[in-house]
Amino acid sequence: MTPSDGSAPSGPLSSGNTSRDEPAKPPEAGTKEHREQQELRARERRRRRIDEVFGTVLPATTDDEREPGEHGGFSAEHYRANRPPHHVSR
Repeated sequence: MTPSDGSAPSGPLSSGNTSRDEPAKPPEAGTKEHREQQELRARERRRRRIDEVFGTVLPATTDDEREPGEHGGFSAEHYRANRPPHHVSR
């Protein structure tokens, strides 16, 4: 969203330039900030590609990253109630 006075927006994506008179400048090539932005973009591209191929069925966190007791899926009762017919015990 652009401010009503026509100036460039400032915020977390403005590369740290807070002047309302100048648009945000990208970091200079070779600087640490530039490399970090390149790495972030590369990670985002890889994640989008993985999502294109496999879908977004993978959780954002794994069991070892979650707090103890935090549940990451459906309950056992849900799986029993929604068991496919070919998995029913005879």
